[in-house]
Amino acid sequence: MRIEEVLSAQAIFTDLVATEKIPAIRELADLLTQCFPDLERDEIVKHILERERLGSTGIENGVAVPHCKIEGLDWLRCCFARSMKGVEFQAIDDGLSHIFFLIVAPGHATTDHLKALATISKICRHASFREQVMQAEDAEAIWKLMVETNRRETP
Repeated sequence: MRIEEVLSAQAIFTDLVATEKIPAIRELADLLTQCFPDLERDEIVKHILERERLGSTGIENGVAVPHCKIEGLDWLRCCFARSMKGVEFQAIDDGLSHIFFLIVAPGHATTDHLKALATISKICRHASFREQVMQAEDAEAIWKLMVETNRRETP
């Protein structure tokens, strides 16, 4: 799957403000609803928090991928946010999370949901990608980096 199928350049934000998990989830939901006004912030937050109760989506190396499924959606939505300060997101490695992808998928979209998670995982596994994201000047630079990294990963 290409990152362009999951994320658009307009859904990249470089200045997540929150430093704790629940406020970060709320802020990410706000950012997603800025891009997709048909979504409801409180519903996203509710579903993400339900998913987080199963286990943190804060993975290692400063990356978190909060995700959920919501019935009634017709297609997957995603946004990206970077936190320069870092967020205590209960990551597996106990480190702060700086790179966030929020994914909201239709309740029936098992395949697309898993493909999106796999695509993001492939991109984020490279230390050089994570370092360059943190050094990028703006959202456009981050977008170009994502697309370039994804193209190298997906033949």
